[in-house]
Amino acid sequence: MPLITCYECGRENVSDNEAKCPGCGENPLPPSLVKAGYDYALYANENAGLVKCIGFYADGTVIAQTISGRFSLELFARITKWFNKGHEAVSKGQYSHNVKTDNVCFSTVSESGTVDYSGIINPDGTIMLDIYSHIVKKKTPGVIYRFAGYVKNGQLEAGK
Repeated sequence: MPLITCYECGRENVSDNEAKCPGCGENPLPPSLVKAGYDYALYANENAGLVKCIGFYADGTVIAQTISGRFSLELFARITKWFNKGHEAVSKGQYSHNVKTDNVCFSTVSESGTVDYSGIINPDGTIMLDIYSHIVKKKTPGVIYRFAGYVKNGQLEAGK
C-alpha cells in the first residue's frame, strides 16, 4: 500500500487506503481522472501483440489487465463484459493523482501478485509510467499509455 501526500492538507506518509487523512479528516485522494457521468477512463499501451489496459474510476479504484491482440473498438467490445472493477480476475487497486503536478501512482493486486506504477500525466493526455512487477521481479521504466476514451455502461466513447 503506497504512502501518499494528502491532497487537502499536504500531510505526508498517509496510506492511500485511508478513507480520511489523520491530519485534516478529509479524503486524502485527489479528484478523479474521470469526467462526471462516466464509469471510468481507459488508457492502453500496445506492444508485441499485447494490449495493457488501465481503467481509472471516479472513486479512486484502478483496474489493470493485459490482453493479447491489437487495441480496437472491436477488442474492447469483447472484453467489456469482464474488464470492470466488479470482475474477480481483474487486477485492482487505488490510485493517487496529484492534480498540481499531474503525478499518478498506484499498485494493482491480482491472484498472481502485485504490480506498482508511478508516473506522470503528460500535456498530450498520455500517461508515462514506471512499472515494477513483483510477480516477475522486473522494472520497466517509461511505458506510455495513451488515452483511449471514457467508458459508460460498458461502452467505450473513444478519445473524448
